[in-house]
Formats: sequence, C-alpha cells, structure tokens
Amino acid sequence: MTTGDKGWSIGLPTAGETVVRYMLRPGARTGAAFSEGLGQLRAGGLAPVGRFRSLGSGKGEPLTASHTLTAAGLEFEFEVLVGGGVREAAFTAPGWTELQQALDEDSWWNLVDRLAAAVGARFGALGDGEALAPELPSSASGWNVLMWRHMGILVPRLLEPDLQMAQLYRMLPQSHLQLFLR
Repeated sequence: MTTGDKGWSIGLPTAGETVVRYMLRPGARTGAAFSEGLGQLRAGGLAPVGRFRSLGSGKGEPLTASHTLTAAGLEFEFEVLVGGGVREAAFTAPGWTELQQALDEDSWWNLVDRLAAAVGARFGALGDGEALAPELPSSASGWNVLMWRHMGILVPRLLEPDLQMAQLYRMLPQSHLQLFLR
C-alpha cells in the first residue's frame, strides 16, 4: 500500500470514520467471505492486530466475524455479518481526511475493489456508517433515496442507475462494480 498525500481528486465529508458496506450474494458463507476478504486486505498491505473475533452459537456459521487491521499508522476494521437473511461485509476506515493524509487514492480504491471481489459483493455503499438496504432500487426515486443516504454507491457494471444527484467516478475492475459519488 502506497502512503502519503498523492493529490486525491475528491474529498468526502465522512466524520470520524469512513465505512464501505458490501451486500453479499445470497447463500454466501460468513466464514468463507471473511477468510477471503481478510486475505485480500493482508495482500493489500494491511496487518492484522491480535486475534479475530466471532459471535455465534458455536455450531454452524458465525453471525459475525471481525478483525482489526493496521496500515500506514491507521486502524481499520473488517467484519462480515449475517442476520435476517441478509449477508453483509463492512470495511471501516478512519475519516476521509486521515485517509487522504496517509494513503494515495489509487491504493485506497484498489483495496475497496479487491475486498468487494473477495467477498463476492453484489453492490455496496460508501459513507459514514449508514445501513445498506438489502436490494438495489427499481425506480428513479429509489435510486435517489439510496444516493441521499450514502456519499457513494457501488453498483454492478452493466447496471445504469437513474441518478439525478450523482455521477460515475470510477470503475472497479476486479469486482466489476462501478462507483457513483454525489
């Protein structure tokens, strides 16, 4: 992971933390998504801190699995959650200003992309922690509500969302998602 301020072309107003949420494919296994995601984060230069945590009944897949990681003097959190039929992964980083000071922009988006591909993300969102709906909208008003709730959304490459308040910012080649920002 390359460090240092490398002239980021955007600034997002995340306060205290930046959260990328990924909605996983139905049937995705918590343990497999967690293991693959953690492997990609490590390959991307993040170092695990201590032991991973998991919560569940002790039989079958855990309800949640998480791990704290560090890179460039920053602390990150990666977790995979299961509940109510929804399978989600979340990657929490420091606030945007701290990210910009410690990492270069291409390294950040490469990490977001690699993680999305590793966990098998169907779509996702970028923001300061707002919950992600389990399905993508089917109407123009639904797309605008989704964009209003998040600073950015990750949608499948072949999808052309009807967004009035956002524009395409970047294609993520490994996960085949595209990033729209408002």
